[in-house]
Amino acid sequence: MNHSPYQTPIRDQDVSNSNVSNPDPPTILPFAQLGLRLLGVMLVVDGMGALLGGSVQWMLQIVEYSNAGYSTAIDPHSAGWVAGGIPYLVTGLYLITGGDTLLRVVFLPSRQQQAEMRAATEQIAPTDPK
Repeated sequence: MNHSPYQTPIRDQDVSNSNVSNPDPPTILPFAQLGLRLLGVMLVVDGMGALLGGSVQWMLQIVEYSNAGYSTAIDPHSAGWVAGGIPYLVTGLYLITGGDTLLRVVFLPSRQQQAEMRAATEQIAPTDPK
């Protein structure tokens, strides 16, 4: 018995005789799309947490300032926390809803590269004489 459980079944077959053509090479695009959407969800949650936490702390600071006899003022730490959450929220919403533009630019070949690849495959592919 020479069959290892770690050896893939494709190694037992003769690959040179296979006549299966792969029209489209495997792509990383679906995984990149999932990753960007999950990153967007994380950024939305972080942005919402910053907005909510900063707002609650801001309200508590206003109450404490007024109880101490000061005029109500903006707490810089709370305001910065709220303002810092806005870019996270906006970026996360973009990645969840409209991140496909970013995916097309980064993970897909340009139109010129696609045309060159098509031309190369047409030259390599045998024509059927009928």
